[in-house]
Amino acid sequence: MRYLRLHRGGKRSHHRLLGVTLLLAFGGVFFIPLAQAQSLKEALALAYETNPDLRAGQADFEASQEQIALARSQGRLQAGGSLSYEYQDGNYDPGNLDLGGAGIGDLGPIIGALTGNAGVGTTATGIQIVQPLFQGFRVKNAILGAKAAVGASRSNLQTTEQQILAEAIASYFAIISAEQTLMAANLSVESLQAQQRAAQIAFEIGQNSTTDTARIDAGLARAEAARINGQANLAVARAQFERIIGQPPASLEKHPPLPPLSFDQAGFIDLALSHNPQLKAARRLEEAAWLEVKIAEGARGPSLSAKATYGYARDSFIQGDQSTSGTLSAELTIPLYQGGAEFAAIRQAKAKARAAHQRVLSGERQVREAAIQAWLRHEAAEAAVLAAERGLRAASMAYASASEENRLGVISSLDVLVAEEALFNARVSLVNARQQQQLTAYGLLQVAGKLTARDLGLDVAFYDKSDRR
Repeated sequence: MRYLRLHRGGKRSHHRLLGVTLLLAFGGVFFIPLAQAQSLKEALALAYETNPDLRAGQADFEASQEQIALARSQGRLQAGGSLSYEYQDGNYDPGNLDLGGAGIGDLGPIIGALTGNAGVGTTATGIQIVQPLFQGFRVKNAILGAKAAVGASRSNLQTTEQQILAEAIASYFAIISAEQTLMAANLSVESLQAQQRAAQIAFEIGQNSTTDTARIDAGLARAEAARINGQANLAVARAQFERIIGQPPASLEKHPPLPPLSFDQAGFIDLALSHNPQLKAARRLEEAAWLEVKIAEGARGPSLSAKATYGYARDSFIQGDQSTSGTLSAELTIPLYQGGAEFAAIRQAKAKARAAHQRVLSGERQVREAAIQAWLRHEAAEAAVLAAERGLRAASMAYASASEENRLGVISSLDVLVAEEALFNARVSLVNARQQQQLTAYGLLQVAGKLTARDLGLDVAFYDKSDRR
């Protein structure tokens, strides 16, 4: 808050009235809170730790991180086992089997054993191990593409984080502005009520007209309507604060300091082009798109893998028999012709990569435009605060003079009402100007990608502890 210094000189009573008015309207100089006010950083820390939209974004980011493990799995050893049991029952009839002169009785035990597994069943187990050796660099490029996609997801999470914190900042200052606007309305009501009582007394002794009394009544009704509107705006702001922050607002810090902005316009634009999270996400998606081209081209190359198997079976033909088997093989696959599908996939991937590149170029233009606009808005807001402070000083002195001259009978009550309404409007203008000054300052940080819990120095456990942005 910028405090106004009152200079000594003529009309000292007017300056004293101005000082009291400013202290009542905007200061907490004589206001001693019962409890420590909730700072902006404390409110932002609560939003960071409890906001469900931000938690949903964090869960989405966790899901995207698994893409890397899925891509790596395509080049790793794969093993599987099997266990089967087959039950069968039946009889064996050799019929007119020619035994080459041997009597059927001589082969009876053998023939009987052929059906020895009937009613017992066959048990078989096996294991297979496959190790991909070469897949046309598709696995390597898939891992790199997955890392790029995760980087884009991390930037998207940062965008969500900035949006939530920006909403929290807006709700915090909305409450402060609503409270100060309501305070200005209350001051206006109190002043007009005092004028109404004085006008009524003057009317009763014949020093005031019905018109003057009616004018003051109309002004009081206007001030009461402004107070009712201010109460509604404050209730709305408090509800918004609770939705974003996660708890009802306590006593808030009345005049939080502006965030430090240590850059000029050119440096700010460069910072935004380097760190804006939406632009960073677009760049990582372009990187992932060009890796998809390499993956598609790798599908035209050969694939080599090694495979080992082992099997064991019991009672597979004769009751009590056992068998084991093992194989070790290498498989080379060379695609020759697949109906043109692989070439179509390459063309499709290249077209998507070109589109991703154009989105990066478009994003750079948008970020540059947003940076210039944000800078100009903040400069305008700074100038508006200075103008509003001058306007309040002038309106306060004009109201003090009008009140004194009306008491002496020099001017009418209409002039006092005009001065009082101008004072109310000046107070509200300064409240709104200071709110815009804060919001545009934090808006600069958001465009530059610096409106994060880490950059703001919030006292929280950071979700993404590895600063890989």
